[in-house]
Amino acid sequence: MSYMRRTAAASILFIALTACSLPARASAQEILWDAYGVPHIRGETLEEVSWAFGWAQAQSHGSLLLRLYGQARGRAAEYWGAQFVDSDRWVRVNGIPERARAWVEQADPEERTVIEWFVAGINEYAEQHPDLIDPAMRVILPVTPEDVLAHAQRVVHFTFVASPEL
Repeated sequence: MSYMRRTAAASILFIALTACSLPARASAQEILWDAYGVPHIRGETLEEVSWAFGWAQAQSHGSLLLRLYGQARGRAAEYWGAQFVDSDRWVRVNGIPERARAWVEQADPEERTVIEWFVAGINEYAEQHPDLIDPAMRVILPVTPEDVLAHAQRVVHFTFVASPEL
């Protein structure tokens, strides 16, 4: 096979694989999954990498991610039932949603950009693959930057540092 034919065949294969794994707008970045399911992300800009990381998180754990964001909003009982009342009360008493909003407002431009592009990747994945997201979790969509910071706060500060079980 000639060099030109090999190059053309490789180009067509690359385009076909890329089109199947990422939306057209993601052409400047790449997500490669290793044998352990770990995404290895390449991109030309911080925005591209952040977006691809959001996409990869949604692809790997979309329904779980949305459930955790719903809990971090302090609205899980509203979404999924009374078994979440205590968790919601804990989130609200500790001011997690309000603090998350303040953190987004106070974030420097680069931090805010990273979070916004990460969120955009999650939301775009969920939009393009609704069949892969548990229907009960779709109520969380669209995800917001506040959701990401509320979840981080809930996990770090109020699960490991000041857990109600401690």
